[in-house]
Amino acid sequence: MIIAAIGAGAFILVSFLCILALGVVMPSVKQITSSPEQDRYAHVDGYRLRYRTTNLAKPPIVMLHGFANDLSTWEKLSSTITCANAISLDLIGFGLSDKPAINYNFESHRKYLLAFLDALHIQKTVLVGTSMGASIALYTAAKSPERVAGVVAFAPSGYPDSMRHAWPADYFYKPGAANRILRAIVGTKLFRALFPNSLGIQALDVANTYNVEYVN
Repeated sequence: MIIAAIGAGAFILVSFLCILALGVVMPSVKQITSSPEQDRYAHVDGYRLRYRTTNLAKPPIVMLHGFANDLSTWEKLSSTITCANAISLDLIGFGLSDKPAINYNFESHRKYLLAFLDALHIQKTVLVGTSMGASIALYTAAKSPERVAGVVAFAPSGYPDSMRHAWPADYFYKPGAANRILRAIVGTKLFRALFPNSLGIQALDVANTYNVEYVN
């Protein structure tokens, strides 16, 4: 009984220390500037997505940021665009958009992106993306070509040999058992309570998206 109790206590302690370690090394939300004059929110499937628009009476383009970034990525560029209504978006799980406990794979991002377009009554648009945002744009165009008029992709992520990380990140930032184990840990209520600004769930889900099916 005593040995079993000691073993259980040691397991709980080690698990807790692992959670703390993951909370430290996982990426987290950076300081984000809110602008009440510019920020708008679309209500999509019960969640809020922040966006900004240049309000031009011209065809829309929708601009998607990279991982751990937000719509401010496009602030300087969007102000110079005069041929279209430039709409920059905080993807779900990033920026000041809601961060629900969902799977953040590209299929989810496609779903919420299309729902965002529906909320703004946009039937078809050009998607502009960088890094992860570029990959989401390409994925959405491949899966929902009827909603995408064109894609401008700056350095899309996730292609073979394009995702390189130092040890031990190279084990869990790719599809596989290590990714699934860590995803289970960072998805717990305890982890999310201890590290509310963590992007661990988003990082692991996006990394798990970069599999053979995505490349094909």
